[in-house]
Amino acid sequence: MYDSLIGIIKENASNMPKDYIITSDTKLIEDLKYDSVDLMQLIIDIEDEFGVDFMNCDILAEKIDTPGSLMELILSVSTPHP
Repeated sequence: MYDSLIGIIKENASNMPKDYIITSDTKLIEDLKYDSVDLMQLIIDIEDEFGVDFMNCDILAEKIDTPGSLMELILSVSTPHP
């Protein structure tokens, strides 16, 4: 799941420095140079890939700071599958 998330982050980082190594603490805006369009597409792609809905998430912007915080958010809104 985490590797899929990193792939989505890379795909949406239109201004990312070449050969940048993404860690769980990488800052999307400061390190990867994400802009508002990149962030919106990232949210859409994550919702599609993981079947989650961020519509009801409070303070979403504070939770999409790093891959680690994004993974926590995905896990918190995911519904367990039987």
